[in-house]
Amino acid sequence: MLELLPETALIEAGELSLGGVPAAQLAVTYGQLADLLRSGVPLLRALTVVEKQTSQPGLKSILEEIRRQVEDGKTLADAMIKAQKSMCNERGEVQWYCH
Repeated sequence: MLELLPETALIEAGELSLGGVPAAQLAVTYGQLADLLRSGVPLLRALTVVEKQTSQPGLKSILEEIRRQVEDGKTLADAMIKAQKSMCNERGEVQWYCH
């Protein structure tokens, strides 16, 4: 019998990824970004810090693209939406993968 696990269990087990980036890594990185912003670090500086701290190539390129979009005047929300769309399939659905 197939047992379905909640997404959080899959994330904690490291079995879920978005565009090749482990979901747990994405969650930690976005949490670090939120912490920096709450601490008063300017947005572009915070994006640069988390981008430089990550060693995961796929995540680094996502963060770099988000930072570039923000530098070009887009809001953080719009930049993150665009980054998410780059991980979509041909039907526009975000691709989560279980390992």
